[in-house]
Amino acid sequence: MSFSNEIRDELCRVQRRRSCCDTAEAYGILAKRAFELGGSPSAEHGIGKLKRDYIGMVYGEEGISQIRRVKSAFDPNNILNRGNIVE
Repeated sequence: MSFSNEIRDELCRVQRRRSCCDTAEAYGILAKRAFELGGSPSAEHGIGKLKRDYIGMVYGEEGISQIRRVKSAFDPNNILNRGNIVE
């Protein structure tokens, strides 16, 4: 997993402040706060596996269902990006 220097610094700050040492847990704290402030847990770099658990906050179950339908139309054999956003 790679992060920009700014994100890595913020993850470290959250980890120290919350006394947690798990990067995924620290990211979860940041993602939830971003959503509370009207933002998104993802930006230009996509969702991937780390952010997958948080994207439902933005799109809801219906939005995720629509994403699944579009993916299925373009990738009926489910060979691309397995484990990202949708299975």
